[in-house]
Order: sequence, then C-alpha cells, then structure tokens
Amino acid sequence: MYRKALFLLVFLALALTACRINTPPVIDQFTATPTTGTTPLTVTFSYSATDPDGDVLNCYMNYGDGVNQAVSCLARSVTHTYQVGSFTATLTVSDGRGGVTSASRTISVSPLSGACPAPSTLSLAAAQAAEPEEEPEGVSSFDGLAYKPGELLVYSPPLSLQSLDAQALEKQLSVQKLADLSLPGWRLYRVPEGMEKEKAREIVAAGLGRYAQPNYKYKQLYTPNDTLYTYTVNTSYGSATQSIQFGLMEIPTAWDEQLSGGCRPVVAVIDSGVAYDHPDLDSNVIGGYDSSDNDADPYPEAGELHGTMVASIIGAETNNAQGMAGASNNSAYVMPLKVFPNAYSSVIADAIDWAVANGANILNMSFCIMDAATNACADLTSNPDATIEDALQDAYNSGVISLAASGNYDDSFVGYPASSQYTIAVGATDNNNPPDRASFSNYGSYLDVVAPGIAVLGADIPSASDPAPYKGGDGTSFSTPYAAGVMALYLSQYYAYSGGQLPDPATAASCIRSSAQDLGAAGFDVYTGMGLVRADRMLDTVNNLYGCY
Repeated sequence: MYRKALFLLVFLALALTACRINTPPVIDQFTATPTTGTTPLTVTFSYSATDPDGDVLNCYMNYGDGVNQAVSCLARSVTHTYQVGSFTATLTVSDGRGGVTSASRTISVSPLSGACPAPSTLSLAAAQAAEPEEEPEGVSSFDGLAYKPGELLVYSPPLSLQSLDAQALEKQLSVQKLADLSLPGWRLYRVPEGMEKEKAREIVAAGLGRYAQPNYKYKQLYTPNDTLYTYTVNTSYGSATQSIQFGLMEIPTAWDEQLSGGCRPVVAVIDSGVAYDHPDLDSNVIGGYDSSDNDADPYPEAGELHGTMVASIIGAETNNAQGMAGASNNSAYVMPLKVFPNAYSSVIADAIDWAVANGANILNMSFCIMDAATNACADLTSNPDATIEDALQDAYNSGVISLAASGNYDDSFVGYPASSQYTIAVGATDNNNPPDRASFSNYGSYLDVVAPGIAVLGADIPSASDPAPYKGGDGTSFSTPYAAGVMALYLSQYYAYSGGQLPDPATAASCIRSSAQDLGAAGFDVYTGMGLVRADRMLDTVNNLYGCY
C-alpha cells in the first residue's frame, strides 16, 4: 500500500511538471558602450538575465556584422570590435525548454577622417627605383622656384664619362665642378650667376650630364609653436631639444615637402598602453585593445609610461601651442595595443594580429625578447620566435610595415623582433651633428637604420596634480618611434604622389634604408646600419634621388 502511494505521488509530480507552463527568461540588462565612434570601435556589451522558473540559461550574441558567438550567461560582459557601418547587435537568451527572449542595441561606426586604406585592401605593387624623372631636354624647372644662384646639380650615370672628357667639356662650357656628391652620378657645378637655365641646357646638349637642375632652396613650413619644442631635456646620457633631434633628421623640411591629398596612416604602438586622455595626444589616438588583459581598454597601468612616451614621439599634437611636437605632424593616427605587463609570445602575436585586422598600416615595437640569465635582449638571429615570426610574416604579407628597436645593451647583435626579416631594425644615436652611435645601442649585421635616442622628450601619464606631464628618456625604444613617425609621413606622401596607393613593406624598407644619411664607415656598417633616418629625402618627390616613388 505504501509503495503504491509513493508511486502515485511521483507520477502526479511528474505530470504536474510536464504540464507546468514555461515562463520565458528575462533580460534584466543589456547595454553597449560606446554605441558610436570611429573605426576600429571596440564595444563592451554588459548583460544579465534571470529565469523565473530557475532553469539554466544559454546566451548567444549576434553582433550584426556577420559574427555570431555563444557567450557565458555568467560572465555578463563581452567585447567586440567593429569596422565602418551601422550594426544591430542582438542578445538572445534561452532556457532550453522553448523559452526565448532577445534584446538589441544599434552600433554606428564612422570612418577615420582621411585615414589611409587598410593594408589588406591594397594592391602590393612595388615601386620601381628609377633615374630622376626628366623634363623636356633633361632640364628641371626653374620657374617660380627658389635656388642658390650660380650653382647646378648635374646627373650622369656612373662611368658614362671619362674624366678627361668631362674636364674638356667643363672647360668648353665654362663651368666648374665643385664636388662629387656621395650619391653616385651626381655632381655640383658652379656657373655664372643669372645664366643657370642657359648653362643647364648647354650641359645636357653637350653630353656632360643627362639631367641638370638648380640647387633648390628649401624652407621649413613652420617652426612648431609647441612650448617644449626647444626645451632642453637632460638625462644621464646627455641633453638635447626636440628642435635639435628633428633638425638632424630634417623632419621640419619634410613637413614643408608634404603634398596635399595625403592620407593619415594608422601606427599601432604595441607597448604598455597609451594615456589617450593626455591633452597633447587625445585627438590623434584612436581605438585599440589590451591584449595583456584581454580587455577593450588599452590605458596603461600606474607608472607604465613607456607606451605613452613612444606614442607621443609619433603622434603628439603638433603646432598646438602646448607641450611637444610629434614627428608625424598630425598626419597619423596612433592605435594603442597594450601587451605589458603580460608580454608573452601569444599576447604579442595577438596584438599584431589585432592591429592588422583593424586597419593598422605601421607597427611600432619598442621591446625585445629577454635573456633570462642576463636580463638583456636575447640573440635570436638564427632561431627566431616562431609564433611572433609567423605573425610578422602575416603582417608583412598584408602590407603592414613593422619597425622594432635594436636593444639597449651595447651587444653586437640586434635584438628580436628587430632582427626578424620582416621588420626594420632601428638603433640609437647621440645628438651630435653628424651623430654617432649611442653607447648603449645594440648593433650588428641586421641593423637597418638609426635615429636619435638620447634625451628624447615624451608624454607621461596624466594625474590630478599634473594633467599634462612630460618626461625625458634614453633608448632605442625612442629611436624607433622617430623612424615610425617619419615612415608615416612617407606613406602619406606616397599616397598623395601615386594618386591613392601605398607602398608595400619591401618598397618602404628600401626607401628608409637608401635615403638614410651615411654615418661611420662608407655604406652599410654594423654600428649604424645604412645610417641616420632622413625625412626630407624620403619625402622628396621632386627629384626622387633615392628611388622611393
């Protein structure tokens, strides 16, 4: 009798359960932050849901851009990065018993104003190094251009003239050779003042040169009014001002050479994060990502100023009557990718991949893999990190240009990833004119170019007591963003000159090397590579002496 009663109770309970009306889940919260912005826009979705019947819930996100993802209902937060467009993101919650509830949010993403196209969309046609473009009769324009009276620059292919033939023609034409330029085939001549154009025609007609032009005079577009541009930075290695360092690389001259119609490259700073609220950076920094903590916000942790300094050397707001100037002259966007303090191979590879996928044109990597015993850069020239190498190769194949620091330990090898075949390795110089290798700068056969790295000014992380701080520092970490900033100028110039194309990584690397100012031993040397980065030469579309266009 007892067993029959128990069975009946169980049967009734099951029957009641089967007949119970299921109540759908309730979405208590579903927000998106932010809902508008410029690409790449990383949105954080926060959500919570409950089930009146106590059922276990399943959550699913449709981001509205073709990406769908099952998400944890317990995590209550997920991030997603959008490109340009308008999207409807939908959270769907189900209880497994037919109960379904959904909620939606609209996300609107605008393009970056004037940004360069994402490298993955480019046609990677390498520019051909060529002799100077010849005007009719091989004579450059004299009209309306300033030049040094009584001088001409003449180009003849090397070995095209015997020295005796050249001397005879010089005497016949009444011109005097002043110097052979270090650039093969180019000579500087003195001619009668007021007869520059006439003598240029005679030189070409007589065969003394295939091309003749004035010794053009260049003028800075402006001296930036940034209050710290002439401020002296003092460190244990030396002292300098931004004006001195910019002058060594002829960055202001390059600004004067900038053509209209350029685009704004996106420079991904893979580092410790960027203080995007610094008043000298805020308008030039775009959305990034924290690969170190898998978080949407790439803001640096307390005291981690390195990435902010690096970013400001590239993209500080120039000529805004405050703070410092940026090498890119407001012609680039900075994309912060935070990889420290957890900068392992997987984290860095993720950051590289994120940058490429989200439209970066240039990568700046001011770090190296460390030797556990010495705490200095490790020598990976013969055995690179396969994970990072693969990521760098993917970036290279996608048209992204990578620059990396050689290291600060006075070792006779270039640290990694600077030693990768897919990066441009940048070492440091002092502030002499001409400069020498900085005593701490790693060197070796994989070094490409050098840039100032002693007493470099950079932005620091703002605080309540100092909302716009700056700091000086030494290292190849700061030489690399100088080179990256100049590379950004070059990409913008190339885009304007070519009518809407960008150089592929091989062309860009060739340009920065061939146009460098030779230092030390003639040609390449292990201490300074191909020499000092020269912005004016990289942006020279008038003569294109270095085959950059």
